Amino acid sequence: MIAGHCSTDDMSGDFTANMAGGRCVRGCKVARREPPDCARPVHLRPHAHRGGCANSARVVCQCGSGLRSHVAGRTTQAPPCRIDRMPVRDRRGDVETGAPIDFVVTYLDPADPKWREDRRRFSTEGLAWGEANGDERYRSMDNFQYWFRAVERYAPWVRTVFLVTQGHVPGWLNLGHPKLRVVRHDEFMDPRVLPVFNSNSIELSMDQIDGLSEQFVEFNDDVFLNNPVGPEHFFVKGRPRIDCMCATPLPSTDFNMVMFNNMRVINQVAKPNLRFYLNALSPKNGILEALYGATLLPTIILSGKFVGFRALHTPHPLRKSALRWLKGQVPRPYARTIATRFREYEDVNIWSVLDYMRATGYIEVCPMVAENIMVKLMPESDYEALLRSRYKVICLEDSPDTVDFSDQVARLNSALARKFPTKSTFEE
Repeated sequence: MIAGHCSTDDMSGDFTANMAGGRCVRGCKVARREPPDCARPVHLRPHAHRGGCANSARVVCQCGSGLRSHVAGRTTQAPPCRIDRMPVRDRRGDVETGAPIDFVVTYLDPADPKWREDRRRFSTEGLAWGEANGDERYRSMDNFQYWFRAVERYAPWVRTVFLVTQGHVPGWLNLGHPKLRVVRHDEFMDPRVLPVFNSNSIELSMDQIDGLSEQFVEFNDDVFLNNPVGPEHFFVKGRPRIDCMCATPLPSTDFNMVMFNNMRVINQVAKPNLRFYLNALSPKNGILEALYGATLLPTIILSGKFVGFRALHTPHPLRKSALRWLKGQVPRPYARTIATRFREYEDVNIWSVLDYMRATGYIEVCPMVAENIMVKLMPESDYEALLRSRYKVICLEDSPDTVDFSDQVARLNSALARKFPTKSTFEE
């Protein structure tokens, strides 16, 4: 028996939930007094549904999924809880200045024979959204060593770098580095969805990485630090340092479907409040960004719903508890995405966590466009000038529009070699 305290509208007092034979929606078996197979403790999360909820207590596995449980003498699936904000103290409260910050970077070697065979074997599952699962999404620019050189030069304060991989690592990597931890997908993801080729699935599972700090910054391997950054560049007292520019997902690309899906999630768990409006109008976003966002505020006010936020290819400062909380509150879209081997139109992604923090107003507003830039691999791109620029972060994007991929990579890597000529201690 697991005991807790209920705070529903029409019931108060202690309740007990018999967990014998219970099962998480991800399949984690739960025995009485025992944690699920995912080896993470089970938590009861009392909640208050409008209209009362006398027969069910919200039970959530630490994997973030809902839990089928025996409550009030019968088996029930607790419905998603709709609340305006996550509990401040437990989920998004201020973090003490100086709290550890980890980096998480995803890595892929498309030349790995096992990875290639796995992708070929399951390739028919990725046909529904060919653009998002094409070869250019998996190509290597062969410059990952410069990512580590940039981290060591510009962010030496980072506690740990978690390198997330299917299993392969670069041959030059110093696996004995005290700040490096290699994490395989099978160490933190449901084995039933492996092998996985969906970055959304991988990123939405990162809260399950053992030992990851509450505050962490998620990188793709094409996002490079370009100038010195301190911890305060990413978090201020636990608040992600990002912008709050309102923007509607345009029906122009397939990828914008994911942004639309994200907002469907956010509108289930948050409502516009004063802090959000002040952040959206703040000139700290940038003058043009604040003015553009202001044009959308009447729609937001009249509808009581968020229309969307601008998304940028940058490092993502995330709160582990916020990701876990969202997956528990709106489990269906997250569970579906995590269980999807290739990207699909119905996916949500990691940007939804940042969108939630924007929606609740719990961010430190900053001008992201002034500090970050995304450049496509194109003949007209001046990589030398880019690496000499004032931008703190550079995203070097390979896309279906890339022209002469090999030539562009050669030019880019020559420029990176001139900027970072010395090996980092992450290299052997």
